[in-house]
This record gives sequence, structure tokens and C-alpha cells, in this order.
Amino acid sequence: MVPPEHRELEQQGGGGGGGATGSLAEMSAFVEKQQAFMGKQLYALLERERAQQQQMKAEVAAAQQQAKEAMEKMREELTPKELISTEQLTALQSRLEALHAEQLLTDDELFALEVRTVLRLDLVDYTILW
Repeated sequence: MVPPEHRELEQQGGGGGGGATGSLAEMSAFVEKQQAFMGKQLYALLERERAQQQQMKAEVAAAQQQAKEAMEKMREELTPKELISTEQLTALQSRLEALHAEQLLTDDELFALEVRTVLRLDLVDYTILW
């Protein structure tokens, strides 16, 4: 497609032939119009480029936020959960000691129960982590 500036020049005989002053003035006007046209085109191109960059930045920020949220969710899922509280362990210890004090448990039985409880809790913790 021929820009309007080019059509004007073609209609005027291609800029050749007439007086030197007239064709030089016509050529100067044509060049000025062409520069203005190209400047507008360049400005529009730069604006589109800026808009695309801003859109890409927003998309990258959104993707980073999603990745951060996914990592946090995974971290929460992989964090070991407390299966038995310190209070529950203290209560169990108190009950075992009460049974021992009443001589319902021997020293060996108390020791064996304590060891088995600790080993079992360690095993449960180990299986949760893996």
C-alpha cells in the first residue's frame, strides 16, 4: 500500500521536471511528512513493546506467586505432625509410675514398657518423615 505522502509525490510528476525550487520544497515537505509518519509508527511500536513487557512481568510475578504457594503447601505437608503431645506422654509416665508404686508392675516391667513406648514413638516418627 502506498502511503498518502508517496501518492502526492507520484501525482506531482515524481518530483522531477518542474522548477528546482518547487521540487526541492516538495521533496522537503515529503521527507518531513515521512519522518513524522515513521516517528508515529515507531512510537506505536514502542508502546506495544512496553505493554507486552508489562504483561510478561505480571505473568512472571503470578507464576512466581503460584510456585511460592505450592512450595509452602508442600512444606506444610512434609512437616511432621505431632501424634502425641508432651502432656499425653507425661500422663502415661505418671500412670506407669503409679502402677509401679502400687507394685502392680515390677522394675523390669516398667523399664520394658518405657523402652517399648520410646522405641514405638521413634518408629512412628520415622515412618511419618518417610
